[in-house]
Amino acid sequence: MKRRFTTAFILGLFLLFISVCIVRKIQANPDISAWFTAGNPEFAIRSASITANDIPPTYASRGNISCDNLSFTKRNGDLIPFSPIHTESIVNGCFIGTPIGLVASNGFVQVSGTNYVAETIKSDGQPTSFSAFPNTDIFISSATSAPVGVYVSFDHLRSSVAFSNPSNGKIQAILNPNNQRQLTDNSGSLLPVMADNFGISENGQWAVVDSPGRGVMRINLQTLEALPFTQSFERDGLGAVLRYAISSDGRYVALASKNYDYFRLFDLSTCSPIENHITSPANCQSRDLQPFIKTKIPTLGTILQMRFVTNNLLRLYASYGDIATPQFGQYVVAAPGTSLSGMDYLALGDSFSSGEGAQKYEIGTDEKNINMCHLSNVSFPYLIALKMQLNSFHSVACSGAKTYNLQGGSGLDPTVSKYDRDNQYIKRPQQYSLGSWLPGYEKQIDFISENAPQLITLSAIGNDLGFKEILQACVKPGTCYPSYEDRIELFNEADTK
Repeated sequence: MKRRFTTAFILGLFLLFISVCIVRKIQANPDISAWFTAGNPEFAIRSASITANDIPPTYASRGNISCDNLSFTKRNGDLIPFSPIHTESIVNGCFIGTPIGLVASNGFVQVSGTNYVAETIKSDGQPTSFSAFPNTDIFISSATSAPVGVYVSFDHLRSSVAFSNPSNGKIQAILNPNNQRQLTDNSGSLLPVMADNFGISENGQWAVVDSPGRGVMRINLQTLEALPFTQSFERDGLGAVLRYAISSDGRYVALASKNYDYFRLFDLSTCSPIENHITSPANCQSRDLQPFIKTKIPTLGTILQMRFVTNNLLRLYASYGDIATPQFGQYVVAAPGTSLSGMDYLALGDSFSSGEGAQKYEIGTDEKNINMCHLSNVSFPYLIALKMQLNSFHSVACSGAKTYNLQGGSGLDPTVSKYDRDNQYIKRPQQYSLGSWLPGYEKQIDFISENAPQLITLSAIGNDLGFKEILQACVKPGTCYPSYEDRIELFNEADTK
């Protein structure tokens, strides 16, 4: 009975260590779109003078799919046949995250969270590559010529890619699509697409692409249901250079084209029904933003990249000025009467939030003696963001964080020796995938004031109380707070913290 009581007490204390707070602002009526209320949109310049290198990198340089410039090691084969010594080289690429690992547009696949990448080959051993989408299992498994564009089939990465380590020392990813589904309308007719220029929602569920002769369409990548919502731009050989942004709930699409002097926002929840055999787009409510944006950026060249931060807030990068020597800026555009700042969800906390032990850590957060935040992309905040179909989510949780690292203490400590310092680490990894969101280098609460999230979760206290030491004490015989007074003292300490 005593052992059972002690175990129950420790489990109860464990739950007390985890304090999770959630704050969320709810729209009064989310069905009424703020984008179509009277008045001009809101606008702000975030930076009027940036370099081309300051614009976040994108997959295939089209501006529509974000990626991270990273370097990995590739094995080129045995130095001596059948020996454990291999020749190696460095592979650079812009990688996107998928369920099987990071994937680059040049056909390399990260191997199970390691620093190695595999060459992609067909089942017959011939080199190949494939087009993946971030944050989803779906990829383009084949493409065949159409009169304009291509006809594509989709498949699942998990069931189509297998890693092998042949006797010659190379690491290879064998691509063998086995459940291909063609993109068709409800009548079964194939839909052509400009497959080199997809746009993707942050959660990987929705795609946008031009379908020549049918219209620019939204595709549900889970069901492959297609909804054309405006006329195709591939109609007169001008070259549309389309830029897309699509919200993670699939409701809103922003569409821009330099050559067509075009910038418009669509609400796809308002679209009229489409015919089973698609020959033209549905009628959907839209707002022309081009005249407005030109009053704010009079010498606008082209919109280079757009992303939804929330459903009511767009972040964009654009060129302006002389066409021969353009300048670049970062801007935000919001629905009339709404905020020009904010994000959907920010996670703060310690290992309970970072996902300690779950593996699949973000690049740069599993570096011994440099950064051991162990921020896992299968931790609960990531799963919440995916489930809630959020546009903008980040976690700055870090394993080992104390309340000082969350709310601030004595300030930044370059010696990382003070118990009450703001930062957990000072040296940064050689490469990482999170940019300015890499956790562990400033007090976490700063990210709240800088980004005004609508939803916040946090976990804390366990490291302040020495949770690890408490559990270790309870593994040893006779040291698991055997007396009532010991347990009350520990409980009071936790309650005070």
